[in-house]
Amino acid sequence: DDVSSSATNSNSDDSYVSSNDDDDEEEDDSDDSDDDNSQWDEEDLIPYNLNDNEDDLRVTPTPRYLRECISYLRTSEDDKTAMERHEAALTSIPSIVQSNPIDLSDVAPMLAMEVLHKEDKFNMNDFMKKRRECMDILMVHEPILVFRRFVS
Repeated sequence: DDVSSSATNSNSDDSYVSSNDDDDEEEDDSDDSDDDNSQWDEEDLIPYNLNDNEDDLRVTPTPRYLRECISYLRTSEDDKTAMERHEAALTSIPSIVQSNPIDLSDVAPMLAMEVLHKEDKFNMNDFMKKRRECMDILMVHEPILVFRRFVS
């Protein structure tokens, strides 16, 4: 008797499970119709910023330290990466100096002289502007040390 009643209960449980499966399929069908009535509009979507400065593709990595900038500026003209290194240094100096690194007072006079004596031998875009920005920022952040170096 007990065996037959448990068998009956298990059969009823199976039928209950199978009826839920049918309900799930009906819900899935109703989900498809809701896609057309979505609450999201194109205006609500924020586009990704796809701009890439392509630093990872450069032959010459962007310098992160002032001593590295000095090294870049001292690159021989015969070196095949000289133009890229000079341009990278001149472009990076203002932002590095602006971050006020610890060694700024040690490096600023020497860096200012390197920038001052640099010539535009590669016909770089905005060379004079970049050089001027470097000189200005060095004079603003370390005026006494840079001025003494220029005078001596």
